[in-house]
Amino acid sequence: MLTDEAGQKSRNASVTNTDMPTESLGAVEARNVARLVGLEIDPNPSKRTRWQLRLAKTWGAGSREEWHFGAPICRGCGDDMDSTPFAREVAGNTVTLPVTVCSDCMEMVREHYDPANANTGSEVSLTPKWDEDCPPRFQEVIAGGTAMPPAVDHTAYERVTGWRPGDGKGLAIVGPEGTGKSLSLWALARELEREGTQPVVMSGVELGRILARAARDIEAVDWLCRARVLMIDDLGKERATPAVGALMWELFEKRYQRRSPLIITTRFSGEAMRDRFSEAFLGDDIRRRLNELCHAVRFQPIVHT
Repeated sequence: MLTDEAGQKSRNASVTNTDMPTESLGAVEARNVARLVGLEIDPNPSKRTRWQLRLAKTWGAGSREEWHFGAPICRGCGDDMDSTPFAREVAGNTVTLPVTVCSDCMEMVREHYDPANANTGSEVSLTPKWDEDCPPRFQEVIAGGTAMPPAVDHTAYERVTGWRPGDGKGLAIVGPEGTGKSLSLWALARELEREGTQPVVMSGVELGRILARAARDIEAVDWLCRARVLMIDDLGKERATPAVGALMWELFEKRYQRRSPLIITTRFSGEAMRDRFSEAFLGDDIRRRLNELCHAVRFQPIVHT
């Protein structure tokens, strides 16, 4: 699928992208949250509270149905919940109160609105979105809490984490399971956010769901095209339908035209990648576009003797 290239060129090149949109991803997320759940969040992700980060993660893509009072899902995380109103005695009267968030999200709501939590002098994270989204098992390794797994390909890991936006080309991180592909992707996402470039990170399965919904409801996915850096973990996990494959090709094509970097991890290469799409010509077109969008970094199994 991909030709291994020297990724060092992408770190030092300086290319000005004149086709970048003026509206930030944070502003798009804030607009979608307001439209879908009627709540305001800060358009600057680095200034958001945990509650606002949760709202942005759930509703910021604009790909879900509008939430409404009485809906059997949490207004914060979107998970299923019991929305049956409960009764409470207030000043001798029985008042019926709606249930709109789950217990986990309620803690974030209290934290967000409690004035006692303001200006506490506590340390402010430089990577609030990464803190919210990165799986804990990766956070523990990347933040230095636990040792790097012995099977990780350290040379390839360093290549990935050393990448920076430059020549418009991203990375295709290819290799078998357990070699550190996803770990390196999340480590890079943290470094980019620390340096002021907030990537959009999602799994290949999540991307497939978004594109399937967009195809069914004739929705635009321009927010994926506009993301400064788009990162997709485990691309090809599920076989793509013709409709999803067509939208995926369009997404990659628009990012190629904009010179907007794409970072993917995948276990598939060559014909195996092509076969992840139900129509061979789409698989060939997507594989070719990935070659043009990404430098390849191959992770090899580490054998300890």
